[in-house]
Amino acid sequence: MTHDTDNIFVVVSEPRTGSTVLTHKLELLDNVSCQGEIFHPDEIFSSAKEDSIPNREERDANPIDFLHKIIKETYKQRGQSKTIGFKLFFDHNPTITNYVLNKKIPIIFLERRNKLAQYSSLKIAKKTGKWNSDDVLTKEQEELNKKRGKKVRFSLIEFIAYSIRSRFRFFNLINKAKKSSTPYYYTTYEKMFDTEEWGKIISFLKIETPSLEVNSTYEKQNKGSIFSRFSNPSYAFFCCKLIQLLPLAPGYLYLTPDMFQKT
Repeated sequence: MTHDTDNIFVVVSEPRTGSTVLTHKLELLDNVSCQGEIFHPDEIFSSAKEDSIPNREERDANPIDFLHKIIKETYKQRGQSKTIGFKLFFDHNPTITNYVLNKKIPIIFLERRNKLAQYSSLKIAKKTGKWNSDDVLTKEQEELNKKRGKKVRFSLIEFIAYSIRSRFRFFNLINKAKKSSTPYYYTTYEKMFDTEEWGKIISFLKIETPSLEVNSTYEKQNKGSIFSRFSNPSYAFFCCKLIQLLPLAPGYLYLTPDMFQKT
């Protein structure tokens, strides 16, 4: 089964990078539908009716056919949509990643440059079970969160390994996109609410819209000093200060001076 993929795009990202916010902002545009993590290992995050698309086992057996069916059902159920996107994380489905490159489907790469923020946010989400601000937790999870709190432990080795892996993933796939002549646009979590950057994203996707300004409600989940997220903040602060002394490391991990300001 095949289907026209001329007006398809994919947001390639990682957890805790603002990909949900970006797809929600795109979803607010006329003629645009943006699916979620339809290739998530444990669940299909799609707005398409569950009984209209293959289940996980069928998806994993034939991911390309599944993608075409998602596209077809999105057009059918949301007929006003001319452009359809979906989210894809690096470890979701290599078959689909290769398919995107082979078919030269436009890619928006969304990276969070501040790896300390991403690292801490991911650990907090795993601990609390709250991945999005509107997630409803079970009573058991809420009780656990009250008992254990949100703070997580900083590990220097874990942080460096996590950051290098993240940067390499983007570097590697962007290089593959260049070699295959796949159109792509690279943006960052830090620029996502900039009007000029938003205009560039819309222009890249060739979306016709009467306004560049899209008001999307967004509540930051982890507020305050970034070091206050850790149960060992002094150690985290000291390690990051040491990293700042290494050649190229501050820029590579996006450790900016304002992070060390007392708030």
